[in-house]
Amino acid sequence: MIYKYIALAVLLTIASIYDIRNDTVPNFFIVIGALAGCAMALFSVGINIADALMGWIVAGGVLYFVSIATRGGIGKDDAKLAGCLGIYTGLMDALSILILSSIICGLTGLIILAFHRSEKKRCLPFSPFLLAGTVFTILLNFLV
Repeated sequence: MIYKYIALAVLLTIASIYDIRNDTVPNFFIVIGALAGCAMALFSVGINIADALMGWIVAGGVLYFVSIATRGGIGKDDAKLAGCLGIYTGLMDALSILILSSIICGLTGLIILAFHRSEKKRCLPFSPFLLAGTVFTILLNFLV
């Protein structure tokens, strides 16, 4: 089961670096990650395919609607990436990751505003926060 989390962490790390540098996450990262996640859900013990699909639909759907509501404040690439991590983690962990990622991103935004008032329109890539939320969720799962 640990290999699933290692694969997810590698995928999110690469996507985060690419997102920071280019302000986008390439679709081929997401497609490869989603296919690998589906294969792991089919052949591993930790998560079943129904839970993986629910994680994909809910995590990707929530961020997709946030993307529409904020007129691109959160990119559709981030929504696709969240759907991909939902395949790996399942519904409940995907929701935990989204909540933790949003809290960490919000706190980071507040810190930036507090120290750099001139950067009110600064855009933060969300995939590094998805990575952080994923790492915290994985650690909490292993500690509890």
